[in-house]
Amino acid sequence: MKFKSSGTIVINGQEFKGSSVEYDGITITIDGVKHKVTQTLTPANIQLIGDCDTLHSEAGRVVVEGNAGVVSTVSGRVEVLGSVQGNVSTVSGRVEAKEILGSTSSVSGSIRTR
Repeated sequence: MKFKSSGTIVINGQEFKGSSVEYDGITITIDGVKHKVTQTLTPANIQLIGDCDTLHSEAGRVVVEGNAGVVSTVSGRVEVLGSVQGNVSTVSGRVEAKEILGSTSSVSGSIRTR
């Protein structure tokens, strides 16, 4: 799981806040400061409250309560309550958004707009 966002991020019930929050699968960086994480944040359930620049998910469920830039997933589920401004791609995952302004591609997953 990799993403760059602003606002509040909830990963498996653990909350992180900042004007810039990045997660690279190992480290959480909040407003440019790296933080050690006491528990494994292997994503099962992630909630992004605010907009998200980029989002790449390998597995798990992600809900973006705002707009997203570029979204890709391997086998996870991504739900964007707002618009995706860029491209969406999935291998076998599922992506839903209010609208998608960029191109879409899928191997065996689904991409839907509401």
